[in-house]
Amino acid sequence: MLVFLQYPSNLMKDFLSSPQSDNSLNMKTLPGIRMVGNRKNSFSAIAMLSSILFLFGSCGKEEQKQGGPAAVSYPVIITDTRNVTVNYDYVASIQGQEDVEIRPEVEGSLTEIYIDEGQNVRRGQALFKIDDQIQKEQVISAEADLNSEIANLDKARLDIEKVKPLVEKNIVSRFELDAAYSNLKAAESRVDKARSMLANAKTRLGKTLVSSPSDGTAGKIYFRQGSLVSPSTKDPLTIISKNDQMYAYFAITERDVLEFREYYDGKTMRESIARIPEVRLLLPNGELYPYGGKIDATTGLINSQTGTINLRARFPNPGGVLRSGNSGTVRIPDFTNNAVLIPQKSTYDIQDKTFVFVVNSDSTVDSRPVTVWDISGNFYIIEKGLSPGERIVYEGTGRLRDGMKIIPETVSLDSLIEADKETITVKETN
Repeated sequence: MLVFLQYPSNLMKDFLSSPQSDNSLNMKTLPGIRMVGNRKNSFSAIAMLSSILFLFGSCGKEEQKQGGPAAVSYPVIITDTRNVTVNYDYVASIQGQEDVEIRPEVEGSLTEIYIDEGQNVRRGQALFKIDDQIQKEQVISAEADLNSEIANLDKARLDIEKVKPLVEKNIVSRFELDAAYSNLKAAESRVDKARSMLANAKTRLGKTLVSSPSDGTAGKIYFRQGSLVSPSTKDPLTIISKNDQMYAYFAITERDVLEFREYYDGKTMRESIARIPEVRLLLPNGELYPYGGKIDATTGLINSQTGTINLRARFPNPGGVLRSGNSGTVRIPDFTNNAVLIPQKSTYDIQDKTFVFVVNSDSTVDSRPVTVWDISGNFYIIEKGLSPGERIVYEGTGRLRDGMKIIPETVSLDSLIEADKETITVKETN
């Protein structure tokens, strides 16, 4: 038997809802059905059609039970106020309070190197020895010249003593006495010059022993024993860094300069900088340097190529941990009281505006614009748009639409803040 089903779905639903559909299946009441075949196979066709109608009826009832898609669980956080310390980090280069280049003042080969790289030295301590043979010979020559000039001076004095009585007796003219006095002055000048030459020769001899001008730490030694050095040599012998106080040099942008001037009120940039609280230093290994520092100087001029201005922070260095040439990160704190803090992943942006999904009392969500005052690590500090105690969706905002119903699962805001403690410090509001 062949069964041709030409039965629209709306008619099926009408049939299922009719009273007779609950008691019996009357094929005559189903328009659009035409049976071809003998009576024996009619019962099989009727059974098949009954199964189809049962499936349609089951689907309809299931949809009625569900009433739309089921609600999905989303993590939410409850907003609250915190006293926040936001840290702003700037890459810095470390230099000693005094970085003195040690250069040779005489020419010669290095005969002795008394120190090693990285060694702590004291003021006046011998560092290098330059071959002094030439300088010793110059001293001997200068001493000989001085003795010769002293002898000439003595002779000039004797000449005066000899000519003076002859002039008094009119044996020789007055001119001879004047000439003797002139020779005496010339001899005295030559002695003074010889003494100066001897002192200069001794000074040059003393400069063959190179000493440290201050306490500090020796840097790289650029030459080795036997190297020829001179005052015109490009590289210094070494650099002595005075490291009881260290300077950290770093750059900030023009925008930072304006914000500092506004936040730390002062008539001048120097006055504003003086009001900046104690800064900290992060070492290259990520550890926090145990001593705080103070910003004490600025270049005052903005670099036209980079748009930045250089600042200097001073740090004590009693243990000698910091060395000239080190790198680090200067951390400037910014204190904000009663700030509403939310994770960045709780927001989404549309056309330069920032939004969050707020969870209503009936567990439906609505999008709301917020104004971000500042950024710290993975958090936004909200200026407008949220109040303490409101619930917002923590993550997964890309799948939400206004009016959707969710199953809220509260996530602790404190745990999220603790995970980002490297860049933000939060104290509980009193």
